[in-house]
This record gives sequence, C-alpha cells and structure tokens, in this order.
Amino acid sequence: MDDGEWQLMDQMLESNAWVITDNCVKLIECILLLIRDVGRIEDIRKVDGDDPADAARYGLVSGGRIAGVGPAFVPSRAGQARASINR
Repeated sequence: MDDGEWQLMDQMLESNAWVITDNCVKLIECILLLIRDVGRIEDIRKVDGDDPADAARYGLVSGGRIAGVGPAFVPSRAGQARASINR
C-alpha cells in the first residue's frame, strides 16, 4: 500500500473532491473510528471493521484509473480546488 493513500483520502475530503453521502452509513461509522498507527503515522492502525474505509481507499486510488474514467486525483491539486471554490 502506498503510504500516502490515507492522506489522499483526507485531502480529497477537505477539498470537496470526494463527498460521502448520508446513505454510506457503514463508511461514515468506520471513518470516525480510524486511528493513526503510532509506528507509522502516515498509516491507519488495522482494526476489525475497517473494511469499508479500505474499500473506499482502494476505489479512490485505483478505481478511476482501472475503469478508465479519467486521470487519478492529484493531491497537489486539492488546494487548487478549494481555492477556486472560495473565490
């Protein structure tokens, strides 16, 4: 796993590039319980029940590329999205 994938998810949420809707109950519950791994702060500690977050991470990172629906999200552009929204 690429260590930046969890950070990518966070950046996408912060920039509104990824929106989780209310009907994603299991994902929302799971994300709220995620804890950083103290040995690897860029990673999430593996716990029972984190499968929805793992699935979302995998889908965000590779799903678009595999489906051929467009280029992968570039974290450096997350701030640009937020800046254009605030104008």
